[in-house]
Amino acid sequence: IGDDEQSLQIAADQFEFDMEAGPEIHLMFLSPQGWQAELRYFGVASWESIIDLLYAAPSPVGQLLFDGQGQSALVRNPLLGCESELYSTEFNFRRPIAPWLTPMIGFRWVELQEAYAAAALERPAVVADVDRLHVVAYETHNHLYGLQCGADLSLLNRGGPLRINSSIKGGVYFNDADLVAARESFTIASGPDGAIVETESFREAVDEESHVSFLSEITFGATWQVRNWLAFRGGWQLLWLEGVAMAPEQLATTVLGDPRMDGSPSEARANTDGSTFYHGPYASIEVVW
Repeated sequence: IGDDEQSLQIAADQFEFDMEAGPEIHLMFLSPQGWQAELRYFGVASWESIIDLLYAAPSPVGQLLFDGQGQSALVRNPLLGCESELYSTEFNFRRPIAPWLTPMIGFRWVELQEAYAAAALERPAVVADVDRLHVVAYETHNHLYGLQCGADLSLLNRGGPLRINSSIKGGVYFNDADLVAARESFTIASGPDGAIVETESFREAVDEESHVSFLSEITFGATWQVRNWLAFRGGWQLLWLEGVAMAPEQLATTVLGDPRMDGSPSEARANTDGSTFYHGPYASIEVVW
């Protein structure tokens, strides 16, 4: 955001995401021949971060810019938001080949969704008691399908209740990535019955790209065996995705133009060169029957 006297630059890495919790379900079938069939799902519904620039600059009025291109007229009360969702489902076959090593191979399906939006009120007002709200939004949806391989490692198991273990997985995935970019202006007028909202202009651009992506996951944890059929597990999990479409990175490859001007260009190209890294603790109960 900037004007003739000052400028304030905001980068996507300035979004601060809090720790979010999600469910994990892990089912395993143990055959008498030693084979193991494993089904695992986990997901986090939403990470969300908002940057309110109302008090971030000496003056609350400026021009909203994306990569040097103006996206609206003079604005006030700018607000930026970013949201991310991650879901993973995998099915693996495993077979121990040593007391400390269990290789695995399987299929994995990952859904990564991102949304980025900027909103601001236009100023100065042309008509009294009327505001124009400008919104620019980018949504990406990554559908990843692929094979993975890996192994479980037993780092400490002396026959007592405590076991320390680690696992590593990796694979190459086909990524079907979608991008939807939109720019919209609303007229907000104050009336006797409250605010009246009308859509003044709308511009949308979409694209779909197929890309090869890479996923790697590492966990490190401990298990405390309470009974033969009951144990408590906990540790740390790390997940890295490479070759995915991240919402803020679409600004440089997307042109939305000005929907109020005839012939203004509008073009979207999904950028699938992004990478993202997730990590956090996990805790679970293990039941065997």
